[in-house]
Amino acid sequence: MLALSACQNAKLTVRRTRDGQELKSYHLRSMTGTRDGDQLVSEMVIGDNSGTLIMHMKFKIGVPIRLETGDYVWERAGAPQIQGSVRAEAVTFLGGQDGPPSLGGSFQLIANDLPLYDVKVPSTPINTQGKNSVPR
Repeated sequence: MLALSACQNAKLTVRRTRDGQELKSYHLRSMTGTRDGDQLVSEMVIGDNSGTLIMHMKFKIGVPIRLETGDYVWERAGAPQIQGSVRAEAVTFLGGQDGPPSLGGSFQLIANDLPLYDVKVPSTPINTQGKNSVPR
């Protein structure tokens, strides 16, 4: 029962802050990144058939891991592009000693100093294959 409960909580959610509406069709398309010492630069691509959200984030690896900078661009069919900054509420980073590093957490998408969406990402392996760097 606990394992089933943990699996249900380990899914991506994108929720609008003003009314709590969840974008249930959105899923994680890719998670890429590069680690250089105590720096991790990552790119998350989340979306569905109607839109794509790209989050660029730079982390300082330590105890705890800390988001140094983050921004996003969200293109949606029939709607203006949204862009702004990313704020981290909680970050999970597994260093990848036994495999690829993993990243997850709870993030807010901010525009004009207002939190628009909450994005919760389960701990997901970072694709580092063939990546010399991630934009931004």
